[in-house]
Amino acid sequence: MKLAKNRKTLTVIAIVLALVIAASATFAWITSKNQIANEFKNEGFANGNGLVAIEPEKEFKLVIGEKTDKHVSVLNTGESGMLARVSFEEMNKLLSLTNTVQYHNAITDAAANQIAIPFNNSTAALTGWSSYTGPIAPALPSGVTLYTKTGGTTTNPVPMFKAMYEYGTPTQYQLVKFDGKATIDATGAVTGITDATYAYGFYTEGTAVYNSWNGQHNYAPWNAVTPFGTTTPALIDIGKSTVNATDITLHYSSDLITATPTPDKWFYFDGYFYYIGVLDGGQATPYLLEQVGLNADVNQDIWQKYEYTLVVCVEGLQANKDAVTDTSSYSNPTAAGWGLSDATLVGALNDAIDAYNA
Repeated sequence: MKLAKNRKTLTVIAIVLALVIAASATFAWITSKNQIANEFKNEGFANGNGLVAIEPEKEFKLVIGEKTDKHVSVLNTGESGMLARVSFEEMNKLLSLTNTVQYHNAITDAAANQIAIPFNNSTAALTGWSSYTGPIAPALPSGVTLYTKTGGTTTNPVPMFKAMYEYGTPTQYQLVKFDGKATIDATGAVTGITDATYAYGFYTEGTAVYNSWNGQHNYAPWNAVTPFGTTTPALIDIGKSTVNATDITLHYSSDLITATPTPDKWFYFDGYFYYIGVLDGGQATPYLLEQVGLNADVNQDIWQKYEYTLVVCVEGLQANKDAVTDTSSYSNPTAAGWGLSDATLVGALNDAIDAYNA
């Protein structure tokens, strides 16, 4: 069953430039950090000099058995040439495998990790249904509305029911399971109900799982989260989510070259995607990520309500060879170099800097 139609979206993350000098008067590299959270659910950043990260539409739907377009690129809105690298942080929260759906005779019977099952009261969903106002015993609880509809055939009409509970500010609607003995007339219309029972529907939430690809906490809203995974995926695993490798897949553009660092392409190494080139002011990278997928064989029970957030964390660095390898510790760590030591990657970035300065 499809949850929603795919949406094509573009995430452009700006590299915001800021020259930071450490208190010790040691030279600090020009750096920047920026994050944008892309939220997939069922149911930018501004700085001086007018430098802004373009924030995408916040919420998307994952479609069972399909891929949702989610293009990610990096834009340099400043004037100086910058290197760029990207890492991800992720969160996935599903319903519990145990007691996924529960019904309680009283709202107060719900456990702390249970949330109301929403009732669809849209015009389309209620077409053909009528609010029941006739005799009923026991009486409808406060806030509960009962709807009726005649099913079956003309010669054998069958009454149908569905119910909702209205609560909260702003108003919300919860599914109520109803049962009772109905009296009907010749047309199948309900004329009375006895032995009515009502049970409020709840989902049982699972535990959210978090992970940072580079082992760092970059996304401020998650700084206090514990436990927080720090699993850096191997190259062979970057096509799978680190918080749900079974269900969620990540699909990259052809501009991600995994074999060797290639000019003007992306390259993955140790939790980061490096752009092998220098971004001039106003220049954007080719796409890194293109789609997020949800496998066809997921457990649809626990995916009835879900949250998946992919945070794209971009870092910019002054296009300087020493900054690429600098491991110095500054009193302001946001002005530190990248401290890279892999000869192949360092050589490719140095070549890109030479080409930019030529």
